Amino acid sequence: MKITSLAMLLALPVLLSVSACGKEAPTMEEAADKASSAVSSAVEKVQNLDTEQINKFAKIAAQIEKEPAKMEAFLAEHGVSKEMFQKTLEKIQSDPNMKKMFDEAKEMAKNAM
Repeated sequence: MKITSLAMLLALPVLLSVSACGKEAPTMEEAADKASSAVSSAVEKVQNLDTEQINKFAKIAAQIEKEPAKMEAFLAEHGVSKEMFQKTLEKIQSDPNMKKMFDEAKEMAKNAM
């Protein structure tokens, strides 16, 4: 019972501010939908970052394979240290899905050169 009372007390300022603005307070279902949408959006962004990172490292690997003497220049161009590059490649190689994406992206990068 105490939790319900506390929740109502915490929600009261929100409800008062919403009604003071002349707007109706959102229903629980609307609030849940907004929260769910926000979570989905955040997950999608993280997944896109992972894919972008894999593509970035695949491009660097393709450049290095083509011109190994320029490795440091390629890493600097992409803002990546040698250690970071090696650790990221190890991480990619340990995950079959990431490895597949990396191999495909690297092949595409090679063909684009």
